[in-house]
Amino acid sequence: MDILGRYYTNQIFSKLLIDNLSISNPKNIVELGVGDGALFRAAFERWSNASFYVTDIDDHSIQRMRTEFEFPNVKSFQLDTIKENIIERLNICDSIDIAICNPPYLKVNPTPDILTIFEKAQLDECKDLKKITSDVLFLAKNLEILVRKGELGIILPDGLITGKEFISLRSSLLTSHNIKAVIQLPENIFKKTEALTHIVIIEKGSSTSSYVPVFLSNELGKIVDQIDIDQDALVERMDYKYNKWKKANQFCTNQICLKHLKPIIKRGNKTHKELKNLKIKYLHSTNLPNLSINLDLGGEESKSFDGFVCAEPGDIIISRVGKIGKMAKIKSGKLPISDCLLKITLPDIQALALWNSLTSEEGKEWFKANSHGVCAKVISLSDLMNFPIKNAASSEKIAEE
Repeated sequence: MDILGRYYTNQIFSKLLIDNLSISNPKNIVELGVGDGALFRAAFERWSNASFYVTDIDDHSIQRMRTEFEFPNVKSFQLDTIKENIIERLNICDSIDIAICNPPYLKVNPTPDILTIFEKAQLDECKDLKKITSDVLFLAKNLEILVRKGELGIILPDGLITGKEFISLRSSLLTSHNIKAVIQLPENIFKKTEALTHIVIIEKGSSTSSYVPVFLSNELGKIVDQIDIDQDALVERMDYKYNKWKKANQFCTNQICLKHLKPIIKRGNKTHKELKNLKIKYLHSTNLPNLSINLDLGGEESKSFDGFVCAEPGDIIISRVGKIGKMAKIKSGKLPISDCLLKITLPDIQALALWNSLTSEEGKEWFKANSHGVCAKVISLSDLMNFPIKNAASSEKIAEE
C-alpha cells in the first residue's frame, strides 16, 4: 500500500473483473482512482471504442495516463474523488454505463457532506457506520454516477464483505441494487500485503435476485468453483469461503454451541508491546504452543498478577487474531495473556468436550471458514460463541451439568 492507500491490481485479476461485466457495448466508462492503470488497460482492450474518463488525486498517475494513452476517447482528470462533484468535473453529456474501481483504503473523518454521498448512492443505512473508510465512499461515489441499470465492477477488501460492522452496507446494497456476482480472490495478489479481496459486480437500481452466484478464483485468474447463495444469507457474509463451508456443514437446529455451555471468556487486557516492555513472562500468539493439552506455564500458580488477565489451570487459550486456530489447554502455572488471545473457562467435563471439538478436523475447518479480515485474520467473540460442539446428543447432557 502506498501513501495514498492504494494497492495496485494484478493484470490477471483486472481481466477477470472486466470479463465478468455483462454490458457488451458501453458508451461511457469511468474509473475513479486509476492508479497504475491496470483495470483501465483491461477495459480498453475489451471496449476500445468506448469513451473513457479516468481520475486520480495523484498527478503522477494522471500524467502517465496522458502520456501512454493519447487517444481522443480517453480523458484523464486530477481530482479528489471523495470531495468533488464528479459528474460536473468530468463534463459527460451522456449517461455512464460502466464504472470500474480498485479503491484506496484510508480512514476518513465523516462530515455532513461526505454522508450525503450515501444518500445519493441509495445506501442510506451506511450513514450510521461506526467506521468510514475511503473504499466505502468510492463504492458509493461509483453507484451515484452510474445510470440506472449501469454496472459497477469493484474490488473490495474482506472487511466490507465479511465484517459484522458492515452488515448495514451489505443490507443496503442487496436492497437497493442488484449484486450480480461476488468473486473471492486468492491471498497475496497485491504486492507487500496479504490482503484478502473480492470482486463484486453490481447493477445499479435493480433488486437482487433470490440467489447470487459466489465464485472462487485461483492464482491464474480462473474461476474454479461456484455456489449460489440466498440473498438473505449474503447480508451475514458474502465470501465464498464461509458460504461454501456453511453449505457443507448444515448443523441441525438443536446443535449445541459454545454459548450454550455459558463459558467465562476473557480477552487479554494488555498489548504485546505493553507486556514486552514490562520484561515479564507472558503468553502471546507467537509463543503459544499449539494444540498442547497439558501446557505447564511454570512458576507459582498463586503468584500475584494484579491488573492482568491471566491464563490459569483448566483454561483453554485461543489466538483470536493473526495465527487463527492456535490453542492450548493449561495444566499448571499462571501467566498474563496479550490482547491477541482469549481465555475460555469451563468446568472440567465441558472444557474437555470443547477441546475435543476445537481440535477436531471439523473444528479446524470452522476456524478457517469463520476467520475474516483484510490482512491479519480475526475471530470475533460473537462468532466464537457460535462454535459448534461435536456430538450434539452427548453435548446436551454436558450443557445441562
